[in-house]
Amino acid sequence: MTKVKDKGDDVFESEKLAELAGKENLNNCYYSTAYTTVNASDTLTTFVDAYTKEYGEAPNMFSALAYDAANLVLQALEKSAKTGAILQKAIADSDFEGLTGSFTFDKTHSPKKSVLVFNLVDGVQTEAVSVDPNK
Repeated sequence: MTKVKDKGDDVFESEKLAELAGKENLNNCYYSTAYTTVNASDTLTTFVDAYTKEYGEAPNMFSALAYDAANLVLQALEKSAKTGAILQKAIADSDFEGLTGSFTFDKTHSPKKSVLVFNLVDGVQTEAVSVDPNK
């Protein structure tokens, strides 16, 4: 099998990658992600433990992003106590801190946040570097 030495996006997040490619072939593979359990905070560890207990498997990036999205809406609802345009404005004006990091929104409603760039070594995330494309 040809060794994987490339750059990629969040599809590298899948556990299937190492299974299909073979861990020994996953070296010098760089990809961006919004989530990692490397050096996890106490809050993230609590989330991972609760998620694993509830669903019988560890969460992935998409689970953490969904959790953050739900909490963003709940936070905005608590702040605005409204729905519709008022809730939308409360979300747009949010300065949110979640499992996947801190973020705000720009004029086009895109999140302004850092991403993590990882290198895989034998299929394991290492060398996390936080990159803020907004600076």
